[in-house]
Amino acid sequence: MQYLMSRGKPIGPLRFIKSVALSIWTNHFVEYLRHLPVNHPNWWSIGKAFVIFVLFFSLCFGRLDPDFGWHLQAGNYFRAHGIPTHDVFSYTARNFPWIDHEWGSDVLISYLYQFGGYLLLALVFAGLWTFGLMLNGWRTRFLFLLMAVAAMSTIVDIRPIVWTIVGLALVIRVLLAKKTGKVLLWLPLIFLFWANLHGSFVLGLLVLLYYAIIRKDKMLYLMFLLCIPITFINPYGPRLYVEIFRVLSDLQMHSQTEGMAVFAISYSAWPLIILWGAGFWIYAKKKLVNWFGVAPILLVASLAAARNLFIFAAVAAPELDDYYTRTKLLFPETPSRAAKNILRVITIMLIGFTVYFLYQNTLPTRNREAYYPVVAVTYLKTHRCEGNLFNDFNYGGYLIWKLPEYQVYIDGRMQAWNNPQGVKYYDIYEQVFKDPAVRKTIFKQYNITCVLIEDGSERQAFIQQLIAQGWQTPVKANDSTLLTAPR
Repeated sequence: MQYLMSRGKPIGPLRFIKSVALSIWTNHFVEYLRHLPVNHPNWWSIGKAFVIFVLFFSLCFGRLDPDFGWHLQAGNYFRAHGIPTHDVFSYTARNFPWIDHEWGSDVLISYLYQFGGYLLLALVFAGLWTFGLMLNGWRTRFLFLLMAVAAMSTIVDIRPIVWTIVGLALVIRVLLAKKTGKVLLWLPLIFLFWANLHGSFVLGLLVLLYYAIIRKDKMLYLMFLLCIPITFINPYGPRLYVEIFRVLSDLQMHSQTEGMAVFAISYSAWPLIILWGAGFWIYAKKKLVNWFGVAPILLVASLAAARNLFIFAAVAAPELDDYYTRTKLLFPETPSRAAKNILRVITIMLIGFTVYFLYQNTLPTRNREAYYPVVAVTYLKTHRCEGNLFNDFNYGGYLIWKLPEYQVYIDGRMQAWNNPQGVKYYDIYEQVFKDPAVRKTIFKQYNITCVLIEDGSERQAFIQQLIAQGWQTPVKANDSTLLTAPR
């Protein structure tokens, strides 16, 4: 068969996927595998991809992102009613012009959940995470890929942010192609889909502009100017950028959100960062142009906001392998016995650390909903709250999903939103806990008669104040407390 892989020679992941797809389409998949030599290099690449897929699947299936619920319900709403002009899930921001920069991903989540539930979602998103990492890391050493997975594991689950590494991997793949002529024509199509799946397409545009500047390539400048209006093809048009820059320009979110914290690198990422940094230093100091690359910029972005670390990890793993292959620092052609022993020890230590971390994170000991107010939700289904429900910020998405008959006070979409007076909804939410006068005003304004919050130590004073005012606690479970106003 002409579309079979070249025997004895590894090929890229896109050609491999195309070969498998063609063999399945023509009912020759078994024959395709039979003609693939046992010692073919791609078998090792397939094995690496499979292990990484299993790790990502375990993370996706065992976790529940706080925003998953509103993504699912948003997709359901869009399918039934189209794109709304204002918020439809909260009673506090009913007139806010909601722009969902992840609308396409939300619709996809809705369809997948309808046909295959959480299992199908976990399989698809694990595949997307794997594709984003392996597209440019197909020939990367397994150790470096494991280190990248460990660094990414803090954020991997079923969330639209996966399109960041998928889109970026595709853009970089196009830009690094040996023959960039006609291949560049894929960029507008990539950005058309990316802009309708996740707002991180702005990162892809910046990377494209960066390569155009570094290479001084007029064709890349032209593609950059063409791709910008292409991203306007979405339900919101150019207004899509309003929501993106609202979030990017909100420096206060860095102190309010764990994932946006400055210099908050997870310890699981340090082996990758240290090895990459050493390789980069040795490789880059030989030539000035080597100092310019995407990974160093992404590392700085990771230091500015911890949630960006997964993007750096996906880009850095193939570069890390390339550094140590070129410099022959860890993998010399004829290593001495001492060098081999040192390399073995380092490898065993790194693999041990990585496997231990992945074991801790990919084998959850509790149900994915254990940290959510499952018991309280069951209670509220049978004991209707007479007024509105004041909810914890981290519970907003879950309540939108599990209690669609209630509207929420706040959820993960609203952290950078301002009310008509120019005050952030999130700031007012925090003041409810700190200032009894603000609490009284807000509770009266919105007729709040139920409160559902996490019962951590920082909320105990608030809970005790409400109890002192006669509020009851019908439910206290799943690390949450439900309080109801005195009648």
